[in-house]
Amino acid sequence: MGKSTMMKRSIRMHAEMTGNQAFLNLIPLLQEDVGLMFTKGDLKQVNEEVAKYKVGAPVRVGLVAPIDVVVPPGNTGLDPSQTSFSQVLNIPTRINKGTV
Repeated sequence: MGKSTMMKRSIRMHAEMTGNQAFLNLIPLLQEDVGLMFTKGDLKQVNEEVAKYKVGAPVRVGLVAPIDVVVPPGNTGLDPSQTSFSQVLNIPTRINKGTV
């Protein structure tokens, strides 16, 4: 696992040391942060093992959710000062009994 520049450098070094130039074909495919796994085993078992350790990433500004996010109608329990958060997201709000 690592940054794409580090992975590209490692692949170039491996290609030079082993003389196996076929690995250089991977370099254009490395974009952003990547992880490479090499195995001679069953890919289904490897996939299951990796899936066990999968964790969600925190949300960052500007990211698009990979799935639909539905906010059910009802009281959110938020303070009335938090209505600006909903307005930025174009979510209509109503203050009822001191909460949004």
